[in-house]
Amino acid sequence: MKDSEQLLSYSTPSACGVDPRGVLRMIELFRERDAGIHGFMLLRHNQVFAQGWYHPYQKERTHTLFSLSKTFTATAVGFAVQEGLLTVEDYVVDFFPDKVSDAVCDNMRKMKVKHLLTMSTGHDPAPNIFDETKPDFVRSFLHTDVPKTPGTYFEYNSAASYMLSAIVTRVTGQTVSDYLKPRLRDPLALGAWEFNKCPEGIDLGGYGLHVTLLAIAKFGLLFLNEGSFNGKQLLSKEWIKEASSAHTQSRGDAGPDWLQGYGYQMWRCQVPNAFRGDGAFGQYMLVLPDQDMVIAINSGSNGLQTVLSSIWESILPALHDEPLTGMEAEEQALASALSSLAIDCVSGEGSVPKEVLSRVLLVDENPLGLTKLVLGASSVTLSFGEEEAVIRFSQSCYENGQTLWRSDAREEGLLLGDYAAAFAGGDPMKLRVVWCNTPFIDDWSFTADHKGMTVQIHRNCTMSGKNDITLYGTWDDHAE
Repeated sequence: MKDSEQLLSYSTPSACGVDPRGVLRMIELFRERDAGIHGFMLLRHNQVFAQGWYHPYQKERTHTLFSLSKTFTATAVGFAVQEGLLTVEDYVVDFFPDKVSDAVCDNMRKMKVKHLLTMSTGHDPAPNIFDETKPDFVRSFLHTDVPKTPGTYFEYNSAASYMLSAIVTRVTGQTVSDYLKPRLRDPLALGAWEFNKCPEGIDLGGYGLHVTLLAIAKFGLLFLNEGSFNGKQLLSKEWIKEASSAHTQSRGDAGPDWLQGYGYQMWRCQVPNAFRGDGAFGQYMLVLPDQDMVIAINSGSNGLQTVLSSIWESILPALHDEPLTGMEAEEQALASALSSLAIDCVSGEGSVPKEVLSRVLLVDENPLGLTKLVLGASSVTLSFGEEEAVIRFSQSCYENGQTLWRSDAREEGLLLGDYAAAFAGGDPMKLRVVWCNTPFIDDWSFTADHKGMTVQIHRNCTMSGKNDITLYGTWDDHAE
């Protein structure tokens, strides 16, 4: 058993009272609705009864969580409250007297920790404090305008989550990551963990955490079991209840599951008593106490409600109070389906034609900052001024690799590193790049003539909604 699988028990759907045909239906709905799933784990009665990763995504890989990071940050606050280091009634400005000036507004002075936790800070719109040219994000936050009285208005914002992280660091002298290590990360054996930091070394809090899907599942078990894990009470039942209860009437246009109320950096669900941590493009920790279930999901989805609705429609009707018998054929069918999950690969005949092979393309000005491109027999070399990234590929199947390419700032400055890439010849030539630690999948198409080449890049999901970029370039006939 790998380290990441420590402290997890495994069973079958039937033994957990789940009709395996429900899981098969979930997989089918994911496919029919193009849900963009990368991996899932289903647990009931504290046992994993089904799990699967869509190749080339893998169990051992971390996946960026986006706003699911917020739930981990709020849990650090919970431990600090439990240890008497702060209360949710404490005023935010009192933690940072060295950063408060006369310019701080009255409503900021009224803001409490509980308002940060429940996204009811009084901001409208959400402030953007994440400007690295002004590296003191705490000072920037404290001097934002707060037009509404804290506690009266829901406005989702990552700046509030950052402040929770900063408060944990101020009262403990440690980052959220370090503070959680003996309290959460080690007791749950969460394994690989990376939390992006601000210029002053504080964990970003609201986004930037990277862990495995197994870590999300175990984190969910902590909430399902009211703060207990593996027989030990780590976090108080009272905090779990408070954190998972609705304190604010939430707003959002993603679907009905965003209108059920908001707790301490967690959303309530339309399934009675269910709640979740969630992040952009479908990173989910679902906790269903009435069903004694946890569901963990990684995806690259543009339809967030689609993912949840597919689960509610397929899994909930498949649940039974007692173990099921006589389901051997269905269990075998499910096992076969789970073992063959995959992100579709590009396919086609032919290789890079000789009139294109290894020629230098001088790329016109573009949003990516790409200046040159060379399409070789088994790789594409990308030049960004003085920096270079090489993506190696195989013909009609994925090849794993690693490169350094900082994503667009719209994607929170993610450094896209581990990838799997597949190429298919033809007109146009096609390249699919799966960025394996992120939700992002890029589809490239190359159309060449004697003057140059047009390159179209489609990304499956983006913060901005601008999924397509077209690059134009001419051949550099003077290149060696």
